[in-house]
Amino acid sequence: MKISTFVASPRKKGNSKYIAEHFEKGVSSWYLGNKNNPQSNNIIRLTDYNINPCRGCGYCDDKAKCVIKDDMKTLYPIIEDSDIITFVTPIYFASVPAQFKAFIDRFQPYYAAKYLLNEPVIPPSNNKKVILYVVSGYNKQSFFENVKGILEIFCLNLNIDLTHSFYYGGIDALGEILNRPEILTEIETFGRNLQDEL
Repeated sequence: MKISTFVASPRKKGNSKYIAEHFEKGVSSWYLGNKNNPQSNNIIRLTDYNINPCRGCGYCDDKAKCVIKDDMKTLYPIIEDSDIITFVTPIYFASVPAQFKAFIDRFQPYYAAKYLLNEPVIPPSNNKKVILYVVSGYNKQSFFENVKGILEIFCLNLNIDLTHSFYYGGIDALGEILNRPEILTEIETFGRNLQDEL
């Protein structure tokens, strides 16, 4: 089982980083007790990659390929090869950070493949799952619902199910979530029980 965790925060030591690490810690402990079902969990920081915004050029409409040459060529296969995809993101202006939005928009070729060419890159019969963790300084449910809606559309276009989403509001300062051990324990426990949760 391949699990890939994408961290969308531009802050290297932001709260998203610690959420991802505690999720990974839980997943790793689950693996240690289940040698017959080996897995790997990779943490990918989107800000470590050169991701240009979609140009809306229409090149992918009949080719299902993106004309832009950048690090998305590395990230597309990670999405395609992963069984479970976890996104960890803060909320910026009631939405996702710019790096994350650019990443999402660059999956326009997958939209074209599914809806324009009727040849989806990821077949509907797959068992891929998406988990979403959202953290923000301003505790507002409607902001979370907006972020969740963006991810639901992303998943729809890729034939992937968004199965779980978690929101932690009122957490803003750098590393502030470290002062909330009950949240970190919840995240770690979910990772450890991942097979049962999904």
